[in-house]
Amino acid sequence: QMNNTIQYTVDKDGIATLMIDLPGKSMNVLCDEMISDLSACIEKVAADETIRGAIIASGKKTAFVAGADLTELVTAYDRGVTVQEGYEWSKGLSSVFRRMETCGKPFAVAINGLALGGGLELCLACHYRVMADHPKAQLGLPEVSIGLLPGAGGTRRLPRLIGTEKALGVILQGKKLRPQAALELGVVHEIAPVDEL
Repeated sequence: QMNNTIQYTVDKDGIATLMIDLPGKSMNVLCDEMISDLSACIEKVAADETIRGAIIASGKKTAFVAGADLTELVTAYDRGVTVQEGYEWSKGLSSVFRRMETCGKPFAVAINGLALGGGLELCLACHYRVMADHPKAQLGLPEVSIGLLPGAGGTRRLPRLIGTEKALGVILQGKKLRPQAALELGVVHEIAPVDEL
């Protein structure tokens, strides 16, 4: 079954795969359509008793999700988005991640490459994280470099996972972590060869 941005399949063991693949884009980004598709897929996993758990993956070759769609952010002021609408939008993404985290089914994520900003926040909301041992693979919260802070749970989940001190380096300096460093810090549970991800 295909939403526009996520291909949803279920295997014989009752494991759903949510393959994120934005049509016509070289990178997956967290645009409104993708967030809405993700929300629908999570509800499907939660409601179906035959599904035991889910895997989130990317259909792009060397990147998972590169973060929020900045074009949606930078044009918000010109579009006349109010403070309330901005708040609702930001809260919306957090709510989708929180719903996934608390829906009662385990979600694992296969991080095949770049997972930055909201892309990493999506990974942090999953229960199990496996990262490809690939030279292009990096995790990070680079929002600070454009004057923003992570807005979808990253400021909470990362410190809870690896401790405040280590998390601050990632959040406040926009440090990017390669697979081995991500594993050593405890941001991911495992690293795997690309073809075994």
